[in-house]
Amino acid sequence: MIELDKNNIPLHVAIIMDGNGRWAKQRNKLRVLAILMALALFAERSAMHVKLV
Repeated sequence: MIELDKNNIPLHVAIIMDGNGRWAKQRNKLRVLAILMALALFAERSAMHVKLV
């Protein structure tokens, strides 16, 4: 297990949604649907105490 320095924890984390277009194309879906699906997954993970901005 990795030990974290509690004095050096980032306040912000960026998530790069790479691959959404490929995911949609493989399923014959619109690219915007893939982005909405990814956002829905983030919303489900709210128990992780991640704030979406």
